Amino acid sequence: MLDISFPPDVAHGGGVRWDAFTIMAWMKRMEETARTPIIVITSSDPAKVKDKAIAAGAVAFFQKPINHDELLATIHTVLGEPPPEAPRTT
Repeated sequence: MLDISFPPDVAHGGGVRWDAFTIMAWMKRMEETARTPIIVITSSDPAKVKDKAIAAGAVAFFQKPINHDELLATIHTVLGEPPPEAPRTT
């Protein structure tokens, strides 16, 4: 799971600008992580970043605040597992 925006890399002088698009491109270049499913979670305007995130390789996109049940179901689907049963209310 990645957010779109990250603070500057303060530990290394603050000069490295990271965002989900940079990280996804970096991961796609490495054999070990090229097929890692990525879920983007952000408070950014979805009209500006959702299509770009999906085109960059994200398998799902969530706008904050997140519906946790939908996120959990998506994680299960991405991992090829059956979704969890909904809690029973009596």
